[in-house]
Amino acid sequence: MTQIAMRAAPVSMSQQRTLKFRPGSPGTALFAASWFLVTILGLMPLAEMKLHRLPSVPTLAVIAFFVAVGSATALRQGYTWLGVVLHIYSQIAIWLSVTFCSMAFVMSAMVG
Repeated sequence: MTQIAMRAAPVSMSQQRTLKFRPGSPGTALFAASWFLVTILGLMPLAEMKLHRLPSVPTLAVIAFFVAVGSATALRQGYTWLGVVLHIYSQIAIWLSVTFCSMAFVMSAMVG
């Protein structure tokens, strides 16, 4: 290969947006609050067990979905589309894993 072919093409400033944590940016509080809310929603079956109610998973699923999509919509100016899609996907995946772990705990407490 020639030396010209091995050089990297220059990248414009608009193409340099990446998923970087910016502690002082206004989106940081929204980002953290949405993750906190999704995690709390995943733990709601434990609270419903303490209140002696049956866990309502469909309601929590709708709320978690709209929190994930709403926060991604608010954060989309600072991130790439891939970052926004990964944000939604990972929030829903975290909600599912925490919900099913807490549901397993609830079911084991009901049986034993």
